[in-house]
Order: sequence, then C-alpha cells, then structure tokens
Amino acid sequence: MADWEQQHIIEALSFELNQCGDEVVRNRMLNEILVNIDDKLAQGVSAKIGIPVKPAGTIDNPTPSAIDKSGKKSAKMAAFVSPALSMDKPLKDIKGRGIALLCAEGVDLSQVQAAMKYFEGEMAMAEVVAIHAGKLKCSSGSVEVDRPFPNAGSILYDACIVLGGPNVQQMCEEGLFIGFISEQFRHCKPIGFVDEGVQLLKTANLPVTSTSSDDTQNGVYIGNINSVLQGITSGLKKHRFFHRNVKSVPM
Repeated sequence: MADWEQQHIIEALSFELNQCGDEVVRNRMLNEILVNIDDKLAQGVSAKIGIPVKPAGTIDNPTPSAIDKSGKKSAKMAAFVSPALSMDKPLKDIKGRGIALLCAEGVDLSQVQAAMKYFEGEMAMAEVVAIHAGKLKCSSGSVEVDRPFPNAGSILYDACIVLGGPNVQQMCEEGLFIGFISEQFRHCKPIGFVDEGVQLLKTANLPVTSTSSDDTQNGVYIGNINSVLQGITSGLKKHRFFHRNVKSVPM
C-alpha cells in the first residue's frame, strides 16, 4: 500500500472505532487484532482513539488472530505484497468518469461545447451545473442545465471545471459554488479553472502553489479551455491527489 493508502486505512478504522461507545470493544480491536496486523497501523489507530498499544497476546497465550502459535507475526509477512490491492497506479483512460462543468449566467458557450464534445469522445460524462435548472443564458444562445444546486453534490463527480465568462463574479458571491470546489479539493479530486474562472479559485482561497498557472502536483489546472481539458484528463488518470494539504480547507 502507498503511504496515503495506509493513512486512509488508519483514519477509516479510527473513525469506526470512535463511533463505538464501549472502550472495551475498542481496546480489544486494537490490542487483540490490529497489533497482529501491522505495528504502524496499530500505533496510528492508537493515537486517534486514545487507547495505548498493549498487546493482549503473549507467546504462551496468543490471541486468536495471531499469525502463528508463537503469538507473533511471521517474519515473512513483509514479503506478502500484492500490487493488485493498491489504487496507487495510473488509469489507462477516463471512461465512465463524471465531470461537473460549473457555469454562471453568460458562460462562454464555446467552452461548454468544447468540453462536452471532448469528454464525449473520451467516453466520460460531463454535466452543466448552475445555480438554477432549465436554460442558462450563455455568451451567445443558451445551454440546458443538467443539475442545479443544491441537487449537484460534489461527491457525484470525479472532477470539476469552472468555466469562464463575464459573470464569474456571480459564482464568487455564491457559497454553493465555493463549497463545491472546496469539497472537491478536500476530496483530492482534479479541478480546472478556465480563463476568468480562476477568480473562483482565488475567492475560495484554496492552498495551491499558484493561482496563475497549473499546480500539477495538487491536480489544479489553470488556463484556456484546451489546456485545462488536457490537464483534467491527466488528473483523472491519476485518480486522486492524496498528498494535498487539506487541513485548512473547511469540511
């Protein structure tokens, strides 16, 4: 497992154990089971559930989950590695992925059309997300809104792109848009900002290295529609950016 995957397992186990109000149960899980799986795992969970690591088993009286009769983990355990268990590998394509296109009134229609056509060609699903349902006025003509807020939760999408236009400031004044990209950032998903759309990034004050150029390490892509589409595709193939510093981003 990659380091971020190990941390996710620690956090997931800790979350579930902290849901349990019985300290006896939490202690047994930690000191009769997790200690027999991995020392780092046990120590990590211990720090989050407030129970010290004190293995219940001994050589003479091993716990049922011990690997062998000695009550200790086998020295060969470190060799049991399966790459198939890890998600820390790039995807071949973005087929089936969902991308939210965040739009304000007056959005650049050419950007919407370019994104829709591009993701259709990649066999991914792009949806127009706006503050209301129905038709959304564009720079020329209009476009149908696929999902309005608050029906468009960020958890429904693998990535999002904030499209440009003369009225991006409307999004900057709407907490639903700010909350959407903040949650996408906290969930370590790739995010793109096209032309004027970068104003929303600045308003949200997300911890990125730059608000004028790509931050590829954090999966944030800034520029014209073509460069952002390429960046988002690259980001989606990496799946998530779990090394992001998200501690300062509200939940």
